[in-house]
Order: sequence, then C-alpha cells, then structure tokens
Amino acid sequence: METHPYFGLLVAVLGSLLQLTQAQTGGEISFALSRIVATEGEIGMVPVAIPLQRTGGSQGTATVFFTIADTDGDDFLDASGSVVFNDGVTSARGTLFILSDNIPEGNETYIVKILNVFGATAGFPNTTELVILANDEPYGFVQFSQASLSVVARESNTSRDIGLQVQRGPGIFGTIG
Repeated sequence: METHPYFGLLVAVLGSLLQLTQAQTGGEISFALSRIVATEGEIGMVPVAIPLQRTGGSQGTATVFFTIADTDGDDFLDASGSVVFNDGVTSARGTLFILSDNIPEGNETYIVKILNVFGATAGFPNTTELVILANDEPYGFVQFSQASLSVVARESNTSRDIGLQVQRGPGIFGTIG
C-alpha cells in the first residue's frame, strides 16, 4: 500500500502544532469556590478574598478580570478587580472591598463573574456567589425605655397595673405584636 507523500508531512505538522500548543498553554482560570461568605463590618471597608485557580497549564503570565453582576454600587468600593498569574502560578486571590453602612438589611447575595482573561482561557466555574451576611440587626431590637423602675408594693390582695414603655431599635423587617 502506498501513501501520499504529503501525508507524512501533514502528520509531522499536526504533531508539531500539538506540541507547540501544549508547550505554550496558559491553562484555564476559574473561581476556586462556588460560594464566598463575608460580613459587612461596622465601620470602613472590609476586604473579601476572591480565590481563583489555574488548571490545565500554567505557562506564561495570565491576567483575569472579574466583576460583580447587577450591583447598585452602594455595597462595594469598586465592583471589579483583576489578578495576575505569573508563570508557573496555579492559584491566586483577588480582592473586593465591602463598604460598611448602618442601614438595616438582610443577607445580600451577588454573583461575581469572570469578565475577561488574557494569556489563558476562562474555565469553569466562571461565576461564584458572594453572600454578605447581615450585621446590623435587620429585624431591629426591642428594649425597655428605662433601665430600671421602682414600684412600692402594698400588702393587699389587689393587683396593680404598671406602665412600661418599650422601644424598637432600627430595623425594617417584621412586626412587633
């Protein structure tokens, strides 16, 4: 059986391309966790680590850009960030900064997504869930208006009503019955 002379050349070229591709692969970059949980904090900014991983190759420098989808801008210093993976590096962390406030609110959930990758490709998962836990009593609190109240008790079998004032602290959820 005879083979065409170009067949051998085609196999050699394809083999070289495969080796070249494998030798120059930057791998795939994805989020290392499917869910990140953070607390807002009382004052200032709270840094939140965004762990990323690089699999399937780590040659060359790769840069990944990520952003928070559908944010109103009130909870973060900047809703996006970037991470540089140097040659041979397979894990890195980006940072987002949560801005503290004193607005009563429940847990907030955001989706962080990979926006763009250079020097590698976007892998899976390319989104992660960021949950900011409530820290400012979204249901409020109830307390007596006075720290103490003195009452003189009489020695009789009659009952007496005492008026106590109750206050509700900041909160926007639920009712007090």
